[in-house]
Amino acid sequence: MRNKNLLKLVLVTLVIIAVTAGGGCIVISGGTDNSTPTTIPTTQPATTVLAQIRPFPTEATGITNATPDEISFWLTSSSQQFHIIDVRTASEYSDAHIRGAINIDVSAADFTQNIDKLDKQLYYIVYCRTGVRSTQAGKIMLDHGFIHIINMTGGITEWLNENLDNLQKAVN
Repeated sequence: MRNKNLLKLVLVTLVIIAVTAGGGCIVISGGTDNSTPTTIPTTQPATTVLAQIRPFPTEATGITNATPDEISFWLTSSSQQFHIIDVRTASEYSDAHIRGAINIDVSAADFTQNIDKLDKQLYYIVYCRTGVRSTQAGKIMLDHGFIHIINMTGGITEWLNENLDNLQKAVN
């Protein structure tokens, strides 16, 4: 039941986004009550819109890959609590990072000591520049007993390419 309500919430949010975007149309079925389908304007085909964003993976354990678009959507719409870890160097982190992210450099000698201070039961989103180091960090975290790890594919590079919000940049 909870997943069904979450799916409805995600679909309603997508409809709002689609209406705001304008453009083409998608048809959303009226459901099992045989009500009239609703036509909603959008700039993308319905299958593309719905396939891009999925609910926050609260049931998943281990490492789950997610796109920057999904992460951005969860940051603004999910009620699930999660923590964001930027596993790049301190210098890279200071250049630009996702607001609220903590910096724990996966290449630093004390990486495992730093992650071992974290609650292993919580949900963590890890990212780096392109997704390579965050994949490595996720595997280390999994080996250290973390249960819920979400690896942001494409890293901050893809986040910037998508022009996503919630970015904190260095002040020159």
